Amino acid sequence: MTINEEITNANIGGVIGKLEAASLHNCENSGKLLFDEKFLIKQTCNIGGVVAYAAQGTKEIHDCVNSGSITYLGTCEFAGADAATGNANMILGGVVGITWSESVLNCSNQASAVLDIAGKVSGNNKVEVGIDLVTRTAIAGVIGARAGKKSQLSSVTNDVVTENCSNGGNVRFSWNYLGAGYIFSSGCIGIFDSDIAKACNNDGSVTIKARVDSDINDDSDTNTNTLYLGGLFGCIYSSCDQIENCKNNGSV
Repeated sequence: MTINEEITNANIGGVIGKLEAASLHNCENSGKLLFDEKFLIKQTCNIGGVVAYAAQGTKEIHDCVNSGSITYLGTCEFAGADAATGNANMILGGVVGITWSESVLNCSNQASAVLDIAGKVSGNNKVEVGIDLVTRTAIAGVIGARAGKKSQLSSVTNDVVTENCSNGGNVRFSWNYLGAGYIFSSGCIGIFDSDIAKACNNDGSVTIKARVDSDINDDSDTNTNTLYLGGLFGCIYSSCDQIENCKNNGSV
């Protein structure tokens, strides 16, 4: 699948764009996802090899596999950020972009994930309503962003678990410019804001490269970014309860 459109918000998955109030078992994607140079995202984009966005109410994502490469070569212009929050996000995961599901078990990615943003990732650090703009860019081999805790989900009585997930594909992120924001990249999970992760492994390399282009950046731009980079996790929030038996074998 090749995509070359201008879009404000998007959830694009190899199998499912958005999953809500359901479970996903034994699903596989082997097709390539290519976002070429003509693709332009204005606000928020979630991309996943199997599912892009699993919303609150999603029960289980179990035994899902991605073997199709994901390549984003487009541009981000975050000037159209959400007026209520000031936030704009680009989240890419080899299996799942972002998930609030009660459990993610036995999921794996075996293909490369490339977020190679062309042109200027703009948006400065303000939106028209005067709210600070925070851009969050996450790319990871299995899950771009893992959200959801027992304390947050009213229907959940047990801990929210991510277990036995693995990545064998290489992860690469390169960009020209981000106004003021946070960058998360890892072999397994980019952002982890959940209860428990067990037996998750990475065998792929994780590469980050910032390009400097005088035609794109100028002295008027504010370029203040915070990078979270890890072989397994980009960032683990302090509310996490347990990380157990996780292993990284890939170069960073």
